[in-house]
Amino acid sequence: SGSREMARRWSARLARFLVALALVTCAGGVREPRARGRLASPRIEVSDPARTFGNANVLGSGGSSLSAPPVRRAPYDHTESQRFVFLAGAAYCDAGLESWTCPYCNDTSLVDVRVTTGAKNMRGYVGWDLERGVAVVAFRGTEPNSLENWLENLDAHHTSWQLPPEPGSIVPPPPLRVHAGFLDSWKELRADTFAALSDIQLNRFKSKNAPLPVVVTGHSLGGALATLCALELAAAGYYVETGYAEYPGSEGSEVGHEGPDVVSEGHALKDSLSEDEESFFVTKPPPPPPPVRVRADVRGVRTFGSPRVGDILFAAAYESVLGQKTWRVTHAHDVVPSVPPRLVGFHHVPTEVFYRPEVNATDVAEPRVCDGGGEDLACSDSEWTHTSIVDHLYYLDTYICGCNA
Repeated sequence: SGSREMARRWSARLARFLVALALVTCAGGVREPRARGRLASPRIEVSDPARTFGNANVLGSGGSSLSAPPVRRAPYDHTESQRFVFLAGAAYCDAGLESWTCPYCNDTSLVDVRVTTGAKNMRGYVGWDLERGVAVVAFRGTEPNSLENWLENLDAHHTSWQLPPEPGSIVPPPPLRVHAGFLDSWKELRADTFAALSDIQLNRFKSKNAPLPVVVTGHSLGGALATLCALELAAAGYYVETGYAEYPGSEGSEVGHEGPDVVSEGHALKDSLSEDEESFFVTKPPPPPPPVRVRADVRGVRTFGSPRVGDILFAAAYESVLGQKTWRVTHAHDVVPSVPPRLVGFHHVPTEVFYRPEVNATDVAEPRVCDGGGEDLACSDSEWTHTSIVDHLYYLDTYICGCNA
């Protein structure tokens, strides 16, 4: 097809680009901390030395950690990944997304779908899965016709990411180091995403005693945004707008009575008061309560062709929170999972599922479930020719960006 031909023509250029990127950015870059070649719980210098990421299911704060039973990883499900390919691919659809009638809006029945948008052409969506009773958060990747420009302009600049305190705490966790551009993109979509989840929490889930179940997905740049979003939802939560409905004086009425009866009709004092003085005696409705921050129950994260998002300490922090709930799917010689390079201080989050070049959705051979270190040399890291845009655009034999084709 035309898209495959166009992608092949850029393969040679991308090979040269990756070599140049590695040589240019490594000068003055921060090398990845070594942890015996594997992920290890980061050592964070804080006032309480017991506060680390590796000893809790959520980011610890305040010198304490939540004690929760360990999460057992379910076996990798290829069929479920096929469903998630379309959930991630639907984020590329220009029409029919909010009505959930787009070409990729199949296999999952979503309602209350809201498109989230931001500057720099960032986009995603949030919806409620009626069948499974879970909120779906998805992020669009870079459009295929601008992927070359995105790769050429991709830098390797780290920035510090300070997550808010977990619900019920005032002490924030230690900051993490992530890719500056990816973090900026997530911040562009954060408010819309939280608002959509808040509406689902209040209108669909309707439970004050249980966290909202959420799954997160994305392809390419959208996979990086899904990684950041999932960690914040699981570790620090999101804001739920409570509104007036649960408080006295809702709908703008006055509290405790139906009108300005403090200054009653015919009262001698009324005529002697100015309008401003009269209003002083009238009880006004209270201001709306501030948003309440609640942690989400992130049931699963499934990304496709995601770039590296942060350094090895970020990857270790992510692993301690969501390592047992994440499948990071890669495909053959896909160029995007190889950037930004490890030699400038980036490290993949676990757990990778690698579809070898000879494997597609109809083959009998199983994909390789990689180790929990994030950088398994037997998986995508074993492919030294990371130059294929075709392998990036096709996942599980599906043109993941093809909704508008």
